[in-house]
Amino acid sequence: DFGALSDVCVVRDEHVKAKTRQRNTMVVEYTNDTIMEGYFFVTADAAVDQDPVKFEVHASTDAESWDWVASAQTRHTLDATGKVEPLDGAYATPLARRETVKTRVELPVGWAVHRSSFMSFTLAMLIIAWRGATRRFKH
Repeated sequence: DFGALSDVCVVRDEHVKAKTRQRNTMVVEYTNDTIMEGYFFVTADAAVDQDPVKFEVHASTDAESWDWVASAQTRHTLDATGKVEPLDGAYATPLARRETVKTRVELPVGWAVHRSSFMSFTLAMLIIAWRGATRRFKH
């Protein structure tokens, strides 16, 4: 499972319009009465090689233009334009099964206006690599 946090709590399903998963991307569309302050994912209930260790989280208010929210890489750098660029690294995904991993994030500057107001948005997790070396994607 994957989705948004509000006040460090998982946003309840009653605020979810739709959840989809295609290959290496999970997408959750929320109703217009949701505030996002982070994201969560749940480790697999099967083998640990099904857990993501490299991923990016993006958010959008129109499902067409996407803002980078966070990535699982452990280090980041700023390019010449001030854009955050992730460096190579892997997320320390827990080995425990069905564990909820919560991450509070600062949203992109363009979203600052919406932090105190309600809005509808779509959240996507692009999985770049799973713990199992045989399941790897490039973007």
